Amino acid sequence: SVDLKDAIAKSQETGGNAIQIYHHRQAEHKAQARRKRWEKRISEGNFRIVYQPIIQLHGDSQPKYEMLFRMMRREILPEQFLGVAESTGVIERIDMEMARRAIDMARRNQKSGKPLTLFLNVSTKTLECDLYSDWLLDRLSKNHVPKGTLAFVIKEEDVPRFPKEIKRFVDMVKELGQSVVLKQSSAASCSNSMKFMREVKADYLKVNRLF
Repeated sequence: SVDLKDAIAKSQETGGNAIQIYHHRQAEHKAQARRKRWEKRISEGNFRIVYQPIIQLHGDSQPKYEMLFRMMRREILPEQFLGVAESTGVIERIDMEMARRAIDMARRNQKSGKPLTLFLNVSTKTLECDLYSDWLLDRLSKNHVPKGTLAFVIKEEDVPRFPKEIKRFVDMVKELGQSVVLKQSSAASCSNSMKFMREVKADYLKVNRLF
């Protein structure tokens, strides 16, 4: 229910271990207010981006980094704010801002003769949003981003849940010469991972850390 989702989101926002009670009539109003607060934080740049190096074991020597969205206050853990961002619908705005910055950075590095590859996580909510795909298509086309510069990470569990949305997104990414990464859901899903990799024509597999 709306009340339950709202209570969970608020508890995550305050760090958990809390009791939240909401009346049904207040739920929508509080959700809208929280969404506005998060959108304000993003528009004001009250966040930071962490670039996590991806170590090359062999082959291509071009630098690769995974871009990770983090709040400015280091004590706010990703699992706290990402859950709230998903439930309030702000995650699409975050994914769009991350893509915008990745495109700008890729363009600057290409001009300076230092090409790189940036890995971007795409949330379930964003995959369902046609606005994101249309916006991304427009930005990539206008900025002439070199092929293989961006790699979009999609979750393995989303492949059977949203086949049409993922196919449309992957086809668009591939048409523009960019890459697709399949994020393995668990160490026990190796056979499924290979199947879904072929299905979405993924270029990389992000192996579960417990593999």
